[in-house]
Amino acid sequence: RRFDMSNYSRLWESIRIHVSNIRKIETGYFVNSNEDLKVSHRTAQLFILDVFLHQHREKYGAGLFPLRGKNTLHHAILLKYKWPLDYIRNLSLSDALLTLQDELTPENLPEAAQKFLSGVLERASQIAFDDLLDDEWNPELGELFLHEQ
Repeated sequence: RRFDMSNYSRLWESIRIHVSNIRKIETGYFVNSNEDLKVSHRTAQLFILDVFLHQHREKYGAGLFPLRGKNTLHHAILLKYKWPLDYIRNLSLSDALLTLQDELTPENLPEAAQKFLSGVLERASQIAFDDLLDDEWNPELGELFLHEQ
């Protein structure tokens, strides 16, 4: 399925705003400030997660049993490791992403998403936050912007 670049752009911007709000960081005033760079880095991580989960949702969540929200992330981990659901549901977001680290790469995304990322990643520096807050990821954003056209 093809996505308009504007879908990726809207998803990126929504994630950026959400992370900025959760972190209480005003972005845009000092372009390339360390805080802006950290927000861009986190936005890139969560963008990759959302696109990855969208692909997973399309493959496994069709029909009468759709995968929504965090259930998509939990299902991906369940398929990979066969851990008990209670254990998976209690993982922090940071730990959940660590379990899927080998799959959460730009190369595993659709070509259009890779192309979009290549345009924004040069600004998403390796300057990163020291921690990952569970609230930084809003699982509804990916579903909102990556739904079928």
